[in-house]
Amino acid sequence: MSTIGTNAEDLILNADGSGSDIKFKSNGTEKASISSSGAFTSTTIDATKLTGALPAISGAALTNLPAQTDSTKMPLAGGTFTGGVTFNGTQTLGSSSYWIAGNTTNAFSFNSVGDAANLVIIKNDGRIGNPSVSKAHGAFSGHGTPSFWGSNSYNFSSITDVGTGNYRVNFTNNMPNTNYDAYCQVNDQITGHTTGRATTYVEVVVRNNSLSVTDTSLISVNVFSETVGV
Repeated sequence: MSTIGTNAEDLILNADGSGSDIKFKSNGTEKASISSSGAFTSTTIDATKLTGALPAISGAALTNLPAQTDSTKMPLAGGTFTGGVTFNGTQTLGSSSYWIAGNTTNAFSFNSVGDAANLVIIKNDGRIGNPSVSKAHGAFSGHGTPSFWGSNSYNFSSITDVGTGNYRVNFTNNMPNTNYDAYCQVNDQITGHTTGRATTYVEVVVRNNSLSVTDTSLISVNVFSETVGV
């Protein structure tokens, strides 16, 4: 074993000549080198052998770093989740606005772990799927050609005039089945109720105090469904 020692003096390794590098070899095989420009190259650095305070290293001087190949980890900035994400405990997103990009059906889903009954789905068109949320609602005038009051409708596309006091309110997005709750409310002295339901529409009829069908100026229809994904 050869030892180069020094006592109270700097150890100087000098490679004479322009562009000459300092080479470190073991049994004739190069293990590390310091180039004439000061770049240190090593075949391996054993982190278990590094002890004590380490000097600051400028990231700008690090070259030839291996690419990040661990697909299970997100970068500190940017990146896209391609699989399921589970948050444990309370999570704070911050005060900025957030955009959630989903597929052509659902944008985002929420549920308690193992409890699909509490599932909430936010559709990519803004609809919310949950049993406690209205799946369709609107207010319209039944006089002449039936029409919605301004933009006061949700998930209703149009109104079909079946006859005097009789209307079919057509869904924009159809119900998955006919097991939904539908309610009709009209102005004073007149009653309204549903007379038929389909996946594509709900039919209502309006009657006066004499129980005769009649047109009226304000008819409200509201639809609820236990099906979450509506």
